[in-house]
Amino acid sequence: MSINRFIAFVFLIGVCGCQRQATQPAPIVLKDAPCDCPFITGQPTYTINQTPDSLTQYYLAIWKRKFMQRNGIDDARFEATIKYVSGSLQTWLQGVSFRVDFMYQLDWLSIRHSEQFQVYYDPEATKAYAIDVPRGIYLAEAQIPSRGLWDNYQPLQIGAKLAFASCADACQALKIKTKFPVLKPGEVLFYPSLQLPALPAGEPYLFSGGTIDSTANRCVFGRINLVTGEAQATEEPCWIN
Repeated sequence: MSINRFIAFVFLIGVCGCQRQATQPAPIVLKDAPCDCPFITGQPTYTINQTPDSLTQYYLAIWKRKFMQRNGIDDARFEATIKYVSGSLQTWLQGVSFRVDFMYQLDWLSIRHSEQFQVYYDPEATKAYAIDVPRGIYLAEAQIPSRGLWDNYQPLQIGAKLAFASCADACQALKIKTKFPVLKPGEVLFYPSLQLPALPAGEPYLFSGGTIDSTANRCVFGRINLVTGEAQATEEPCWIN
């Protein structure tokens, strides 16, 4: 090989090496998302029923007794933590359900929550269901089943000591424990028992999300238990086509 061909060969290798280096993707630098929590205001985002009728008042009293019994609290604890209680009768295909919206407040934490239980079973719509309740009438307290097919409620951790002094502290702990600084707070709620039953039902959680790489459809979603401090985050697609 002549000296000129050798120089040209070495030059070509260098050019190819540079091109390969230039096409390598740059490392992803995860930006630190702010830990602001504007959703914790302590104020309801729903309309409070200020003038409930007699039937609504009747079921509201039943709900309160069942709520305190289910969660093992007395009237003083209820009044200290459960705010902006609003009840309403809601008609739907299977009959009528009684829904209660309220705010749970403890220290800095404020969670909107709702529960409901059926109080009227439509005779035609529910005749195929083996439910031992009278049809076509509004149920008295003794007639309301302990757990109806379409009821929605669960035990809640009322008054449990919080592991963090603020929402921002919980957010920072979640980012540190999961090593995902892009996680931004999204909401706080009592974790429902119907989703992932392996988690403690009824404990308050902070849920967060963030984008790792939008062009590659990479996002992360995390949660932290506000009582135990246990945290978890998983990478998932930002969207699914």
